[in-house]
Parts: sequence; C-alpha cells; structure tokens
Amino acid sequence: VGSQVKTGLDKLIESDFEAIRGKRVGWVLNHTSRDRLGRHILHRLPQDPNFELKALFTPEHGLEGVRDEKIEHGFHKELGIPIYSLYGETRRPKREWFEGLDVVVLDLQDVGVRYYTYISTLRYCLELARETGTTILVLDRPNPLGGEVIDGHRATRFDFICCDSLPLVHGMTMGEVGRFLNREIGAALEVEEMEGWQRSMRWEDTGLPFLSPSPNLAELEAVDLYPVLGQLEWLELSVGRGTRSPFRVIGAPYVEDPLALAQDFQREVGAPLVFRPRLFIPESSKFEGQVCGGVEVEAVGPLETPARTGLAMARVLARRYPGHFRWSDMARHLGTDDVPSLLDTEPSPEEWRNIRKPYLLYR
Repeated sequence: VGSQVKTGLDKLIESDFEAIRGKRVGWVLNHTSRDRLGRHILHRLPQDPNFELKALFTPEHGLEGVRDEKIEHGFHKELGIPIYSLYGETRRPKREWFEGLDVVVLDLQDVGVRYYTYISTLRYCLELARETGTTILVLDRPNPLGGEVIDGHRATRFDFICCDSLPLVHGMTMGEVGRFLNREIGAALEVEEMEGWQRSMRWEDTGLPFLSPSPNLAELEAVDLYPVLGQLEWLELSVGRGTRSPFRVIGAPYVEDPLALAQDFQREVGAPLVFRPRLFIPESSKFEGQVCGGVEVEAVGPLETPARTGLAMARVLARRYPGHFRWSDMARHLGTDDVPSLLDTEPSPEEWRNIRKPYLLYR
C-alpha cells in the first residue's frame, strides 16, 4: 500500500536500531509489538544485535495479550532473559529491574481512551526512569480513534485506570501522551515518531493490519465503542465480556423488555448508534451462565462525542432501573469523586486542544 504508515518500530528497524546502538536495553512489549507486515519484534531482532537486550516487561494481558487476570513473572528461554510482569504482584516496575539499563523501549498499541491501562504503565515507567537515569524510548503507533476527536471531562482523581488529567478521549498517540505525562515527571523521554500518520486518519486509512490490543477488543468496532460502553462496565451490567461480542452488547438478567430499552436508547441517544434488542448468556465474567436481556450496539457513522454518548446511555439506565443503578459505580471510569457535578457541566474539547498543543508530534 503506497500510503502505508510506518510505525516507530518500523522506523527503528529501518535505522538498524540506531537509537539503542551500544545500549543495555529493556523492552516493554506484547503481541501488538509488530512491524507493518505483522512480524513480531522478537522475530525481527538482529542475529548479531548492536545492543544488549537484558529484560522484557509485559503490561496488562501479558506477552500474548490473551489473559484477563494477574500475570506472574517469567523467563524467555531462547533469549535467556527475564520477563517482568507489570500487571501482577506489582503494577510499578521495581528499581532493580531498571538499574543497569540505559534504555527502556516501550512499544504497545494503545486505544486512545483514558481508562485503558497501557498509558498508566508508561507513566510508571517514566516515574522510575527519572530515578534511575534510564531513558524511555516510546515507539509510536496510531491512535485507532484518530487524533482529532476529543471528548469527556478531564480527570480529577487518579489511579491505575486514570493516570493523569486527560479527557476520556484525548486524541493523542502513545508518544504524545508520554510527552504530556512527562511534563511533571521530567524523565529522559524520546519518541521514535511515525512516518505518514496524520491526525485525521482512522485506522483503516493507515494501511496497517489491525492487531487486537486486548482479549475483549478483538475488532475495530469494539475499539470504537469502548469509550462509550467501557464507562458502564462497573455498573450492575454486562458489557459483553464472556460473549462473542464484548463491548458491542450490554445487558443484565433484570432487563425484562429489551425492545423497550432499545427504543429508549434510540430515542435518547440516537445517531450514529443503532440499538437492537438482544438476549445473551455470558460464558464467563459478570452474569456467567445467566440469560441477560439487553441491546446490541452498532455505530453506523463516526462517533464525535463518545464520552457524552456513554453518559447519555447511563442516564437512560438510571431512569429505567433505579434499583440496579448507582452513579458512584462510574466514578473511577469518569475520573472524578463528584459524579453529580460532572453530569451538570459540559466538557470543553477546546480547552484540552490548547493544553495538549505543545506535546503534539503530528499535524
């Protein structure tokens, strides 16, 4: 494809690993750390590398990206080096893991939504790197939601699913988010920039194969809906985990009239989403083995306000099922301790557009 984007990894390989030449290296990676032909970095390491690979680090979901539970440390037999889990006994890398490393390379496919945890892993790496004098090198990749859509309130409470005062949909790449996070941390941060990516691009414009970033985001449609339905995940509600359509259906055993719910959503939330009544039985996760009434959600056009769309759906649920709904259950995903006041104010994309300007790398 003539217009194919080159990722940071493609650029690093093309340069014969120039940025890490002669260095002792750690690598934060998973199954998405692939070049544009779909070849994994561990298969692209040179036979006679000009750098010393000392350790691998894996985020939530592990090296293969298929696990939904805590992950143990491991050992890579062929390479003879440790694999440290950043989603197990600890979510922060330990000082001794970074000591003796000149550079930690981070190459993960993010999804552009604040509560997706790979940016928290990046933050924790930056914080430790500041102490150990290690350089963090982010190999940049496209934001699948593009670089222009901004929506949602900026966060004011912080934890692993909310690592900084970003809006829910921030419209930045991993490299750009790293630059924003680092404004207060002050680590040595470098970004291997992409070539050919523009903010207006959707994933299908990049010419790159889509790599499912985690088990429940197996399709681009689920990634598009993740900022909408992910907000609802900690309510007394299934968002389709354990079904064949995670983040494309929602429901619960107490939903007795799926058609009425679908009609309410269609009226209150509307385009570009289409809601269809559905019955489903999760095979695992919440409501395992129980029949859930609910709706299937499809986006038939680009979502300009995904965060506000999710809140509009929450308002319908709160009205229809008051006995099963608590706004406080959404607080962590919304990044606030005060959900009522957040509901009373409109987010300001313009404000964020100005704040993020100095950290952007692409037009």
